[in-house]
Amino acid sequence: MKKILLSALAATAVLTASADYADFDKLVSLPMDFNGKDLVNRVGNPGVLATGEGATAIDGFSGGAAQFDGTTWYEVEADGLSFGENDFTLEFLFKSVDGTLNGYAFMIGDNGGDWAGFEFKSPNLLFACKGGGTKSQAGLACLDEVVDGEWHHIVAVRDHVTPSLDLYLDGTLIDSKTDKTKPIEVVTPFYVGCNPTPSILETTPPFTGCLDEVNLINGALSMFDVEERYEDLTTTGGINNIVAGMENAVVTVYTTTGVEVARGAGNVDALVNGLDKDLYVVVVSNGSAREVKKFIKK
Repeated sequence: MKKILLSALAATAVLTASADYADFDKLVSLPMDFNGKDLVNRVGNPGVLATGEGATAIDGFSGGAAQFDGTTWYEVEADGLSFGENDFTLEFLFKSVDGTLNGYAFMIGDNGGDWAGFEFKSPNLLFACKGGGTKSQAGLACLDEVVDGEWHHIVAVRDHVTPSLDLYLDGTLIDSKTDKTKPIEVVTPFYVGCNPTPSILETTPPFTGCLDEVNLINGALSMFDVEERYEDLTTTGGINNIVAGMENAVVTVYTTTGVEVARGAGNVDALVNGLDKDLYVVVVSNGSAREVKKFIKK
């Protein structure tokens, strides 16, 4: 197999909320922050714990994130999951836990009918759909490349016009297959952390790994959209835009324990250049206005 070169979010990564794609509606948008044992949903009903003791809240790529241990999953009630022939896009961030990354991260529907899902199944990353009895699948045998404890970005697109299933990893198209599925008609929830089909659960335990910034989008993101989104996630441009838009802005960088490690004016890249690899909080302020962001220095 040709070894793919992953940036693995290797640049300084600004922890911003998911971009608001003007031309698309979000059917589900989960920051993977916790409200008790439920997952917050920006656009609808919360994700309700279906089994287990709940995922573990951790520091995420953006705010909080969820760490799954192979015993827990959630159900998210949402409208628009019966896609028919229409396009959709699944976007999320993930990372491995102690060298482990496996199981169904997401499932819409179940194997008894039409469905769409994303699975980490050694050695593959797999995006598959089934509609009208016909299954199509895109994926690549690159799991070993991303079991590194770092955050990675996935975009999985069903484009009915091409028609294709397209899978992007860290901003790069890694596989595209002809979509031969017929209309996908499902009424069950959006499952986070498992494939709920009983026969599948017997052999494939719930997901083990970490998830953050999960979006199910009504529409097909283009390659340009995906590249732009990845750039948003992996550069300091978001903070620099805030600085540029705030007169007399002062930038202060803190550790997550509240220790100030850098302060200055202007472009933030020079401030963070000498910092150790870690998670930081940056505050942009001019005395009357204030913005707070997080970033990971890789």
